Amino acid sequence: LGIQMAEALAYTHERGILHRDLKPSNVLLTPTGVPMLLDFNLASDIETGAVRLGGTLPYMPPEQIRDAHLKPLQSDAPGDPRSDIFSLGVILYELLTGKLPFGDPPAKISPREAGEEYLKAQVIAPQPVHKLNPQISQEFAKLVHQCLAIDPDQRPDSAKWAVIGTWRASWCCRR
Repeated sequence: LGIQMAEALAYTHERGILHRDLKPSNVLLTPTGVPMLLDFNLASDIETGAVRLGGTLPYMPPEQIRDAHLKPLQSDAPGDPRSDIFSLGVILYELLTGKLPFGDPPAKISPREAGEEYLKAQVIAPQPVHKLNPQISQEFAKLVHQCLAIDPDQRPDSAKWAVIGTWRASWCCRR
């Protein structure tokens, strides 16, 4: 699933499209188990940036939280495929551990306050994937954690890299 989601993301990025709202409910599994990315409502052109800001807090990278919740009057935020890669990392973490890497989003507070609280939570490294799920190799866990890096420069440069890394790391898990 991780490889196929990364391939779909690479496909959209190669066509100059950022998803900007990647989350489990925007991934449909076909009857044969192939994941398909859905709901490009917040998608934008990589070159021109976002026309509409938003997303789902637990899956948003820090830079998108800042743009959508802390600077909401700026409607043309720059785009970067590494933001979608962060969201892919959250999905993979949740898929492998059953938990969100940065916890549940704060409730009953304003969107701005929720964004600020979630940014604070993202600074604290999540529990290692392989500690929560010992069946996951340390190499695969390292790839997931790279996708979740707070600094976009520390994330994989492209979803293609994530595809190759996911394939290699998942292959290492087979015993």
